[in-house]
Amino acid sequence: MVIDVILPVGISFYTFTAIGCYVDVLRGESPPPPTFSSALLLIAFWPHLAAGPILRSRNILTYADTPEPLTVANFQLSLMLIASGLVKKLLLADNIGSYVNWNIDYGVANLRILDAWSVLIGFAAQIYADFSGYSDMAIGFALLLGFRLPANFNYPYLATSITDFWRRWHISLSTWFRDYVYYPLGGNRHGLLRACLSILIVFLLSGVWHGAGVGFILWGAAHGTLLALEKIFYKPYMRVPAFIRWCITVFAVLLLWSFFRLPADQAALLIERLFAFSTFSLVTQAPYIQFPIWIFASLLVLDHALRPYRVNTEGFPELAARPLGMTAVSALLPLAILLFGKDLPFIYFQF
Repeated sequence: MVIDVILPVGISFYTFTAIGCYVDVLRGESPPPPTFSSALLLIAFWPHLAAGPILRSRNILTYADTPEPLTVANFQLSLMLIASGLVKKLLLADNIGSYVNWNIDYGVANLRILDAWSVLIGFAAQIYADFSGYSDMAIGFALLLGFRLPANFNYPYLATSITDFWRRWHISLSTWFRDYVYYPLGGNRHGLLRACLSILIVFLLSGVWHGAGVGFILWGAAHGTLLALEKIFYKPYMRVPAFIRWCITVFAVLLLWSFFRLPADQAALLIERLFAFSTFSLVTQAPYIQFPIWIFASLLVLDHALRPYRVNTEGFPELAARPLGMTAVSALLPLAILLFGKDLPFIYFQF
């Protein structure tokens, strides 16, 4: 007999929020919610429910009685974040995701080298635009309601190490695992070997959090291994020029996205096709699609180059000093409304 269980959308996000609140109170690092309604507000704060970011009690309870004033600067930041999120989701993620899905549906085994790289880079752009777009909108709407939430993304494809990548990608999850798993396991307090083992455990758990499939576990284990290696060889590796470290980081992150997107056997096959140099050809061949993916992927480059908002030293988004990024978002918003792609669900709805 098969029993279908209907789980609430975003269950892991508000479960992690509740666990964090409980542990903070238990440690004496945060006061308990003063009322039951305050606890409900923290757990069920609607902007973050479907796909994060993971909240901390101080992010919500601080503003429950004394909301962040809606100044002109805050209003502008809110609108920019919401507009940025819409552009990322509608114009980039949904369009590029449609082409990536199309190529994968026709079979990974027959991809030529440029097709394979298009699929991988396309998915890297899609998952960033999809998830950071949701986070931007959630943070923007929260600010309109008087709650200032920390940034969840900080232009991760500019990272010059895997460690730096995880300081920039899904920041609320990274810091949650750091505070409630890595530190309790010992953190850096018990020597290098213990720290590396703790990192590996954290990322294995992160892989399982994303899904029970072998691909997610391999994705988590690989990231944990790379982080541990960076920790062991930190000093010599930091002497490598930043541009070379950036190339290594982006290359590793791209390869590992294959295990995030595909079952393990298909991911391995995709990686094999990435290096099928004998199949190189600049002539496109049906049924695979390359050109639109590269066009939409250029928006990812534009986002990271112009950076319409910046993350300050306290981890909160702020309007960038340069107006060019905001101008680009304003110009692209009508295109996002008119040229939105296939209606694809947010990727992180499933986690």
